[in-house]
Amino acid sequence: MTVPYDFERLERVRHVTAYYVDYQGLYMLVVALFALNLLLVRGGSLEPLIIGLPLLVALGFLVRWYYRWRFGQVRALFDPGRISAYVLLPFGLLILSMAGGTLSAQAGWTYGPLGIGGLVFTLLFVLLACPHWRMRAHYLVAAAAVGLASLLPLGMLLPSGVHPLSYAATDTLLVTLAAVLCVGGLLDHRTLVRTLPPVTDAATENGTA
Repeated sequence: MTVPYDFERLERVRHVTAYYVDYQGLYMLVVALFALNLLLVRGGSLEPLIIGLPLLVALGFLVRWYYRWRFGQVRALFDPGRISAYVLLPFGLLILSMAGGTLSAQAGWTYGPLGIGGLVFTLLFVLLACPHWRMRAHYLVAAAAVGLASLLPLGMLLPSGVHPLSYAATDTLLVTLAAVLCVGGLLDHRTLVRTLPPVTDAATENGTA
């Protein structure tokens, strides 16, 4: 007899398989390293970017090989209208950052007491959780924490008067982004490896090995 636990497990497997691309969390670590690499570029030298980009591309191929080795070829049958998190992340960050930076500059909030940059990241983290609200709730937690910190007038408490999550504090924003992506990526990867069996185990269960 099928028990509720079995139904829940089957639904979990179906969901993770359908959104397989989004749960390959090790790619998030590569994006996080890219964000940290940009910190070095802010010194004015392009050498960190020139050296770092090929290494990050190589790391991306290594991650791709790992997932193919562990899970084989998985056909992700997600809704064609759903944009993958790895497409959403760079374009969403670029568009939201440009829009938020322009609006905050026009309103004179770039150096204000509130963290406008943090609010942009808050929206981005909410979008990353969609539509997996329950299984990717860690992005919602990050959005709530960053959003709350952005709304607190922390700039008034600092000698510079600049909020640590404002557009004027780019270093802090990049570190925050990298930290959230590292934690979120590891949790996504954990969900994936705990839900789908390795390809060798699946072959054994089917009696083909």
